Amino acid sequence: MFAIKVTHASDTRRLSFAKVPPCGLLRQMLANMFSDVSEDAPLRYYDDENDIVSIDSDEELAEAHRLLVTPTSNTLRLYLGALPSQPPSTPTPAPVPVPSSVAPPLPSTPAPAPAPLSAATPPLAEAQQPLLAADQEPPQGLTDKFVAQAEAARDSVKSKLSEMEILAEITSELEKVSLMISEKYEEAEVEERFRTLSRKLDDQINAVSSSASDQLQTVKTFIDTHKGISIVQQLETLRAQIVVLSTKLQQNFIAPVMQSVQAAVQKQISLSYPTFPAAPAATPTPLPVDTAKKDLERLSAMGFTDRERNIKLLLKNKGDVVLVVEELLK
Repeated sequence: MFAIKVTHASDTRRLSFAKVPPCGLLRQMLANMFSDVSEDAPLRYYDDENDIVSIDSDEELAEAHRLLVTPTSNTLRLYLGALPSQPPSTPTPAPVPVPSSVAPPLPSTPAPAPAPLSAATPPLAEAQQPLLAADQEPPQGLTDKFVAQAEAARDSVKSKLSEMEILAEITSELEKVSLMISEKYEEAEVEERFRTLSRKLDDQINAVSSSASDQLQTVKTFIDTHKGISIVQQLETLRAQIVVLSTKLQQNFIAPVMQSVQAAVQKQISLSYPTFPAAPAATPTPLPVDTAKKDLERLSAMGFTDRERNIKLLLKNKGDVVLVVEELLK
């Protein structure tokens, strides 16, 4: 378990991880924490030689963790954007407190000078005798004092062991929470992608449904319009309409064209052969000049620019422009 401290301007955030996270995931988390920071903002740190090093990949982030996270300092300091003018100072370890139950060592005092030998000095054998005999018990007050100090030291050791066990449990729980957060973040990302795909699929289904509904409505309208009319009846009606249209075309278009063509031909013949005029009885009623002119203009607009040939074919087919076009196409 280690911590990552990220500083941006005057704002510092702390994150705990059980293992080194992917660089992309860390950048996404930082972009969510700092509102004015994007995912591609520069991420840097000071190495052990106080050089500025940038992080752009998983390998570089793992190298920063290997370099700065040690058994004595489990914190990796990173910086977003501008860096401080000087690298952060390494904190000095705090002194180990001494239990109050343990008595401080007594100051050393110089040993007293040996007294000169005299007649009153006891013999050496007598001086080397023990202070207490083998069957003599120590004073009661001295025994109680040592027992109390031993019990206090034992209680202090037990307390420290309990604190270490509690810290170990807290560290284990934090690792579990960090793993759960990482898993939940990945699940949330997958769920958001699924929601986006679902919305796109719904939009496509709605568009297809709307188009199919419009086409179905068009088919329904057509069926309602032609309901009860058989195909045979429709064909008979169409045939009658064609006959009427053909009659009107013959009266209003073909007859004037024939007259115009006949008049133009008659005029051309009279100009070409003035000494041999055509017999009046054998000449059909000439077409109006305006009608023949319009028919020749229509043929010219269709791409048939040979005027003499157009006139001959109009005379031949009695002003039927359709037959003239068919012969011209041949």
